[in-house]
Amino acid sequence: MATTLRLQLRPDDPANGLAPIVQDYREHFEARRYQAKRVRRYVASVFHFGDWLRSEDWAVQNVDEAVVGRFISDHLSIRFQSRPRFRVQ
Repeated sequence: MATTLRLQLRPDDPANGLAPIVQDYREHFEARRYQAKRVRRYVASVFHFGDWLRSEDWAVQNVDEAVVGRFISDHLSIRFQSRPRFRVQ
């Protein structure tokens, strides 16, 4: 029987370049009554993007639509192409 992988989501990461915007981002979804699980996923995605920006030596102030597109098309497509789906708790 296959083992289900569990992804641990980071609720906070003060060292992340995008940390200053996360609280406003989180409050935006909470004010609209999004489920806590969904908000955690969204926040973790922001932190993941911030980690990628750091690994690629991008300054947050230089992020534009092209950089976001590169993250989605290059990084995420490679990262999740052959991986099993994660179950988030």
